[in-house]
Amino acid sequence: MKKIYIKLLAVLLLVNVLFSCKSDLETEPIELQTLDQVFNPKDSAGVNAERFLIDIYTRLPRTLNRVGDDYLDAATDDAISSNTANVSVQQLAMGTNSSDNYQDNQWANWYAGIRQVNIFVNNIDKVPLKGKLANGTGFNAVWKSEARFLRAIYYFELVKRHAGVPLLGDKVYQLGDDVELPRNSFEDCINYIVSECDAISNTLRTNPFDPNFIERPTKGAALALKARALLYAASPLFNGGNIDPSNPVTGYTNFSADRWKKAEQAALDLIDLSQFELLPDFKNVFITQGNRERIFSRQGGNNTSVEVNNGPVGYSVAINNGRTSPTQELVNAFGMNNGLPITDPASGYNQNNPYANRDPRFYATIFYNGAPWLGRP
Repeated sequence: MKKIYIKLLAVLLLVNVLFSCKSDLETEPIELQTLDQVFNPKDSAGVNAERFLIDIYTRLPRTLNRVGDDYLDAATDDAISSNTANVSVQQLAMGTNSSDNYQDNQWANWYAGIRQVNIFVNNIDKVPLKGKLANGTGFNAVWKSEARFLRAIYYFELVKRHAGVPLLGDKVYQLGDDVELPRNSFEDCINYIVSECDAISNTLRTNPFDPNFIERPTKGAALALKARALLYAASPLFNGGNIDPSNPVTGYTNFSADRWKKAEQAALDLIDLSQFELLPDFKNVFITQGNRERIFSRQGGNNTSVEVNNGPVGYSVAINNGRTSPTQELVNAFGMNNGLPITDPASGYNQNNPYANRDPRFYATIFYNGAPWLGRP
């Protein structure tokens, strides 16, 4: 098999900056410059160590609008962006990315996060944290498991984009180390992610709805990540549909129905927690923090950027951009309130009154002609 080597030197340089210049980790006075100060044996509250951990969270992927601030829907046939200045989402939509210049390239960011995790798990036990969960699990174990969860997410995001990638374990590479590392096989990477989720699931918090820790991963999040990784691994793209059938780096070299069984069991394990469910009101998914449809998410800032970017033009004292417009294909995908698709003659769909009696999710998603907005028609 041809070995493909990945240079990680830039990542090492990036993370070393964390200890040589001012960053979000530091507050005035700027004293947090060494590992001994961050992981201080006299800091029983773990103030500095927790700041380090929180900085790792900042590398979590953004979701809806991470490519040039456009919703990713605009890279599909669901929507069109009016932001003509942003060619990034258009490149995704048209498939014009190249291997050396593609949108949403997070390689350096996530390997920097992985290195931060390795620093954290190798040093957090120096801090005599006093806190414990209700079940007696000490905060050292909890925080270490949170960091390992983040590392598993970063590896999963890398594997989604690149298939097999170099696995670093807990090693912290330094400047001068040989960092021309071969890619691990796709199977190795999936097995690593799954094993990490298994190892940490019982030392994470168990209540995903605690308002004081709403942004922290819980046991349910670990089970969900495991289920997602196994689902991707079982999918036709990797399980029997490898783009290079003889290359274990790009996917499995054979098909196995057992991979689907493992994905099914992992999903059932999550369901059996009985913590998560669909909300009866679709709108509340988006406006209720910590709701039961949410398993784990990155918390956004307290601002109105989504509303300003996507609110209809002319309907606010502020300037709205009306950026994301749904396509007719998306509109047609919503059925009627009786559950039938609009193409079914028995659905009651009327092309002369196309927005009447549609699926309730239609009204929560589509700003159709004549729809009310902030009390105005």
